[in-house]
Amino acid sequence: MGIKFLSMKEALSIARCKSTKWYKGVKDGIIPPPVKVGHSNRWLLSEIEEWQKACISGMDAPAMKAFISDMVAKRPSVSF
Repeated sequence: MGIKFLSMKEALSIARCKSTKWYKGVKDGIIPPPVKVGHSNRWLLSEIEEWQKACISGMDAPAMKAFISDMVAKRPSVSF
């Protein structure tokens, strides 16, 4: 299975979130940041799914920041 990239619209649809709240969460480090694919921002479906599981588990903000930071550090190295 390959890497599945999501557009902003797709990510927001899955997260059921407005873009303002989404970008604030990215800025605050509690939502996975996008990756650049060409000139576009894309989110990794696998990261969004893991983030949702963490949210459901009731992870608090400091733990979520550490979780997201670790997730980003483990991203696969992909060149486009």
